Amino acid sequence: MLRKLVKHSDGAPTILEVPLLSVQVTTFKCGGIVVGIVVNHVLVDGKALTDFIACWNDLAQAKPPSVLPFLDRSVLCPRQPPRIDLPHHEYAPRDRQHGLMVDPETKPLVYEIVRFQATHSHSAQESGKNCNLNGSSLVPTTFEIISALMWISRTKALGIGHHETTKLLIAG
Repeated sequence: MLRKLVKHSDGAPTILEVPLLSVQVTTFKCGGIVVGIVVNHVLVDGKALTDFIACWNDLAQAKPPSVLPFLDRSVLCPRQPPRIDLPHHEYAPRDRQHGLMVDPETKPLVYEIVRFQATHSHSAQESGKNCNLNGSSLVPTTFEIISALMWISRTKALGIGHHETTKLLIAG
């Protein structure tokens, strides 16, 4: 039901083909209103989106913006000469053929709230200390361990094979 409250572009082959901003206003018979907003992460991060919504709210109430836009774009200039140090796999085209993905119309996604107790996270952290990730001595955080477990469960539920590449993107 949540996906009906905002337009998604799940069919876009790369993040570069997702619209920069989508806004959908839904009104209910009871008089309630929902404003659904999807912003391309290429355009803004979480803080910028929060500032945008706060300013939009201020303007809708005929108030001056509570957060003034930061217009100095010099901080966004690339190094000279430009240098890309890390690969950005999130911009790569999808590896899977569209027909292989689970169709939400025939097999709807189930949303679930999963609560972890402090004892669970402590034992997960202890287990993480025994992990050897590609020869690294780094100990994964509780967040990383829980994210990995949830991602493993999701890929199993979707029937994604062990040999297939998947992406887990987390907004920081």
